[in-house]
Amino acid sequence: MTAASQRLEVGDGPKAYEGVVATILLAGDAGDLGDMVGATLKYHAAIRPSSTTVFYLGDNIYPMGLPSEDDQGYQNARERIDRQVMVLKGSAVRGLFFPGNHDWQRSGPNGWEWVKRQQALVERELGAGSYLPGGGCPGPVEALETEYAQVVVVDSEWFLRSYAKPSASSDGCPTWTEEMVMAELRRLLTKKIRSATRIFLQHHPIESVGEHSHGSRCPQDFGCPSYDHMRLTELAALDVGRPLLCAAGHDHSLQVLTGSRGCEYFAVSGSMSSASDVLTDGRTLFAQSRLGFMRLDFLAGGKVRLRSVVVESGHPEGKVVFEKWLRE
Repeated sequence: MTAASQRLEVGDGPKAYEGVVATILLAGDAGDLGDMVGATLKYHAAIRPSSTTVFYLGDNIYPMGLPSEDDQGYQNARERIDRQVMVLKGSAVRGLFFPGNHDWQRSGPNGWEWVKRQQALVERELGAGSYLPGGGCPGPVEALETEYAQVVVVDSEWFLRSYAKPSASSDGCPTWTEEMVMAELRRLLTKKIRSATRIFLQHHPIESVGEHSHGSRCPQDFGCPSYDHMRLTELAALDVGRPLLCAAGHDHSLQVLTGSRGCEYFAVSGSMSSASDVLTDGRTLFAQSRLGFMRLDFLAGGKVRLRSVVVESGHPEGKVVFEKWLRE
């Protein structure tokens, strides 16, 4: 099968995914989720729901997270996240959310409270532990540890904030300094696990060729001191365990890059609501500016396959526009 052109036909999902024992769907920046992309995500989640996990990679509510119920913007914000929850409700699919900068009141001064409010709403709908790391804490947390993969999640906006955030033992987080976060990340990435596959997720990409890789909006772009410090510090910690895949949203594009330091591969999956320009460089395996998400399939024998699925009119299953065996 070529990486560039295969399209799954309606109803052919189970046949096309024979041999898959588990699936992770990476859906970033879904804060203004449209009907078509939502239907495509739901289609893929329903192929093998009991063995599928959907990760919403932050920026779950545009433009600035979930305000209080007495705010005139509350109902609109609530509807935005409800559309994501409805992809998961009534099925055996597991859904996990973590925040992005927009969820922290668009990096605003009251963002910590806004993130906790969003967590409370999601957990009322999907149950405790469905919003990570929780409490505005930076993490890292082990979101999954199964026979097919370990998934570790960090709230990257915590690193970039200049306003209030958990920063003391009294704030209720197991980690509250950069040193503690990195020490725990190294511990999780070197602990004995049941599989050979480690995956690292956060909202902000460590590597990207999207709009945030060459912008000037600090602290949300490469080149900003706090962002570059976060990237370099994380790369040093990741290098001890070298995850197979490090994935994020933030850039509104679909990308797969070869890794050197830190991770074997980097992916960006941030185009659930909109698509923006993306470049290429010598590391680029795939880059497109289209609505869609990433699908990570685990097969017997430790095989791992990454696919990029985009929206296509008239086809709720979408179109596979890229495929790469990360481990054969």
